[in-house]
Amino acid sequence: MKKKYIYWTLRNNCSRKWEEKFNSLNWSISHNPIIDLKINDNFKLIEEITSNYSKIIISSPFAAESISNKINDKNIEFFTVGNHSASILKKNNLKVVYTANNSEDLSKYIKTFKDQKYLHLCSEKSNFGIWPEYVKSLPIYKPVLNKNFDVNQINMKSNSIIVFGSPSGVQEWYKKKIEIENSIIATMGETTKNQCNLYYNNSMIVPTNSSTHELCESIYKFLKDN
Repeated sequence: MKKKYIYWTLRNNCSRKWEEKFNSLNWSISHNPIIDLKINDNFKLIEEITSNYSKIIISSPFAAESISNKINDKNIEFFTVGNHSASILKKNNLKVVYTANNSEDLSKYIKTFKDQKYLHLCSEKSNFGIWPEYVKSLPIYKPVLNKNFDVNQINMKSNSIIVFGSPSGVQEWYKKKIEIENSIIATMGETTKNQCNLYYNNSMIVPTNSSTHELCESIYKFLKDN
């Protein structure tokens, strides 16, 4: 039987556990990250700005990794999207008081505390509109095209699965004019799904929660069912 391919464009690798499970169904992972993340000039202001806040929102593992050694106030309360972001902060002895499965759920939770003010440390491409007005968003990093991304390494096959982790990844893929006819798209989160809908009419796999584990679980279930 001819092996089929899952084109994994996220920065982080698919875990070995999930790769083996996909292999058992005769699907192979092709990891070719399309987006890299780069700290911007706002990052220099982290310590100064965070000193004015007691509650901080972290919605990505990259943001968690970037600020973990920059914030020393152990009284600051962190609100995170995803267990990965939460675990990074906890390992650095920072106080995580609430973890949501996705940004939409975290926004709903925060809306129940209208007398508070929050700082959201995020990407320049974050969806700022989902947060209530008392959340200040400070972009501390930006997505850039991965300089090692090689479109010539991608030999698209019919009925492949393309995995996107961010709207920026979708945009760059579209700019490269890589043909995806008859392929399935899997996305990390609703915002990435909405970006895909601007360019493609392909069938999509979209897990409820924003984690690579649930993304892989959704892809695996789809493959098993089909």
